[in-house]
Amino acid sequence: MSAMEFDEEYFARPGIVDAPLASSPRPIAPPFEHRPPRDILLDVCRTFGVTLGSLVGKERHKSIVRARHAAYWLLRRAKLSFPEIGREVGKRDHTTIMSGVRHAEKLRVSDPLFAMAIEGIVGPSADVKGAA
Repeated sequence: MSAMEFDEEYFARPGIVDAPLASSPRPIAPPFEHRPPRDILLDVCRTFGVTLGSLVGKERHKSIVRARHAAYWLLRRAKLSFPEIGREVGKRDHTTIMSGVRHAEKLRVSDPLFAMAIEGIVGPSADVKGAA
């Protein structure tokens, strides 16, 4: 059987040609709030150009700290508690996380690039409101 004959035989089956492509089910990403924390952290790493090791590590370079604050804010928006976020991001104290979320809120208002980066991670259809 040639490839041409196989294609004709396959597409001759009922339902194959009749169903429009637009109606085929698309995998839908889970709502942001239901994504695993590790996936959110990896998205932050990709967006801000840092490694996961540096994000959860002790480095205090400005670019890493900004990414870390974004991660705190996003994890808080994903309904994690401050202590849970602290455990996810390098065993940090919950008060450190609270401070970082407040700082991220200020950056979202004052820095349009930071706000766009966060919106890119949350998703275009999500209503990006305060996390705390």
